[in-house]
Amino acid sequence: MESNFLVLKNRHRIVKLDLDQVTHVEVDDYLCTVYCQESSSLLCCLPLKEIARQLPPSFQKINRSYIINPNHIQEINVRKKEILLTCGVWLPVSRSQWKNIREVLPEGFTNLL
Repeated sequence: MESNFLVLKNRHRIVKLDLDQVTHVEVDDYLCTVYCQESSSLLCCLPLKEIARQLPPSFQKINRSYIINPNHIQEINVRKKEILLTCGVWLPVSRSQWKNIREVLPEGFTNLL
């Protein structure tokens, strides 16, 4: 049974995040930041691969630093290979991952690419 929550440890806290609220995950050096709607975020010391294992297959890695929740895609810039999320952040998509994006796009986007 697939859980609709992500449980992460942040220093001395254990936090349960609703996956529907998660917009994207970013790694910078050894720190991962999980971003949620309404500008909240959570820092944790886990590798991106470990967080990716805990996420459902609908979440998509778009380059070596980011995993996105496709349900939060608002706009796609095909020329620049960038995705705008509902939180207002533009994220770059690597050439190798660009081909895989089509498989996870929300309804409406797939017919246009």
